[in-house]
Amino acid sequence: MIAPLNDAAVHTEGLTKVYKDFWGRDKVRALDDLNLTINRGEVFGLLGPNGSGKSTTIKLLLGLIFPSRGTATILGRPAGDTGVNADTDAATKVEASGVLRAPAPGEHSDVVPNAPRQQLLHVQG
Repeated sequence: MIAPLNDAAVHTEGLTKVYKDFWGRDKVRALDDLNLTINRGEVFGLLGPNGSGKSTTIKLLLGLIFPSRGTATILGRPAGDTGVNADTDAATKVEASGVLRAPAPGEHSDVVPNAPRQQLLHVQG
């Protein structure tokens, strides 16, 4: 049974990401037609081998990249909508090669509820 969308914390339909080459031709299909519903209160993990689309899925849900096709919502709002952060007590920490630095000795690396995003993410300049 598919749960009603208002109970969904995360919902995707046909979510696809295709990276193009310089000439606009399809190069890598990183995610292909993902249909997923994670209901509120559920614990969910993304598991799979290298290249199976785990990081791409998270980046799409956070709005760091855009889908080639399909839709994604978080708490009923479009993926990447900054209003989602204002409506929740949870903060998100993303690890992306070359974008975030590791915490210095003595710094807290835990995700802290209600902390401003600037305090959670240290972006290299």
